[in-house]
Amino acid sequence: MEKENKTELTPSESTNEEASLETKSNEEISNSKENTETPNTSENSNNDSKKEDDPIYNKQHFVESFSYDSECLNNIEEERKKFYKFSKSQNIIKWVVALIGLGVIAFACLGLPTIFVDDQGKALSWVFPTMIGLVVISLAAILAYTFVLKRILRKRMSAYFYNYYQNMSEYIFDKKNYKEFNLQKPDKIAKIQFDENYIYEGVAEVGSRGLTDFVYKDRNIMVCDCSAQVKDSKRIYPIFVGKYLIGPSKYEGDERIVVYIKGDDRGIYPTNVNDLECVHEDDDLNVYTNNKNWKKVINTTVMRRLKAIKTGSQLVDLTLSTYNGHVYICMGYDDPIMMLPFDHAFDPNPIKEYKNDLLLVCKLIEALSK
Repeated sequence: MEKENKTELTPSESTNEEASLETKSNEEISNSKENTETPNTSENSNNDSKKEDDPIYNKQHFVESFSYDSECLNNIEEERKKFYKFSKSQNIIKWVVALIGLGVIAFACLGLPTIFVDDQGKALSWVFPTMIGLVVISLAAILAYTFVLKRILRKRMSAYFYNYYQNMSEYIFDKKNYKEFNLQKPDKIAKIQFDENYIYEGVAEVGSRGLTDFVYKDRNIMVCDCSAQVKDSKRIYPIFVGKYLIGPSKYEGDERIVVYIKGDDRGIYPTNVNDLECVHEDDDLNVYTNNKNWKKVINTTVMRRLKAIKTGSQLVDLTLSTYNGHVYICMGYDDPIMMLPFDHAFDPNPIKEYKNDLLLVCKLIEALSK
């Protein structure tokens, strides 16, 4: 399975501009519905997408501390504290270096020509070459330190990300329910691995991180944090942010079967189903397909597993697509799960909810692959 993707997670000069999945929050997804033609949903007006959507630094009201009933969850909080402390210290050092450099430049430009003068009040001959030299050296020093700082931050941020996903995976994939898991390096999927689900139309960019392979009851499944963006004539905007899974399915047909589990108005219906018939619709979910024998795939057991998955405050919605022996699942999640904690205490409750959701989804995959 190819593990490349052009979307990178790289830090910028300040920690307030750390790289993310290059997507927007689910609130922005809800706001962007006017750009997606989806069945059974009302169109909402939206503002231009903001670039400052970093899941690490999204500002909300946060509780100052939490209790952790797992060593893995506690490790996430401890790593967060270390990374936050390091980032703050580097930011202070950066400003000190900048102020010193600017001070030297100010002295060179204003102080030298007025202090070192001859009897006629003119600057000595060596003053201007020295002034130019100090300015050049100071600017070079500031730029060099900024470059070095970016490399240091990138390295530390990558380590923080890896530790976060490693600890989260150790908590999620407990030995009671899962056989094993493996956090991949590089931890991204190729764009084609998302495109092949054929759930959303016109996906222009895909960002991902935290790619993890795991085994549930002898089923090999992969999951990652993922985002998908579509592009119109004016801008690019998100259509999906959440957890993306690929697993096995007993259905070998090439006629797609798409199931959408409904949520609230934050959710977005699948947009690539205009060529499919809506063969089932109720208060909980819709089924789209041209396969007349779809009930053999979405049988009573599978339907029961689908109904067991409940959307709510965290799980926004869920879309499933199955064909050619694979099942692709997009679990839409809100910010508390998709953001990595930085300047606030790590809240373990959304992760606990995701753990329960994932187990239900794995049971669904088990039913689809029997």
